[in-house]
Amino acid sequence: MQAWKRQLRRTLKVYWYHFNQARLSSSAAELAYYSLLSIFPAILIVGNVLPMLGVNAKTVLGYLQTGIPTSVYKLIEPVITDFLQHGSGGC
Repeated sequence: MQAWKRQLRRTLKVYWYHFNQARLSSSAAELAYYSLLSIFPAILIVGNVLPMLGVNAKTVLGYLQTGIPTSVYKLIEPVITDFLQHGSGGC
């Protein structure tokens, strides 16, 4: 009976050692933080490039409607339509 307890203790020690070495908790927080910071500039870049490529606003809205909740879609639909039809600078 003592053998399985030693094995369990050893397994947990090895797990804890590797968990601390990998810094999983801080890595997850860093990934979430930097992902959140990069969303807004990415939206600006894509939003400025799509009108230059001749992409129709209705096409983009069709893709968004399938990928986001209805309440969010109703909120951002007029903003995206205006942004893609009039642009925000450039040529």
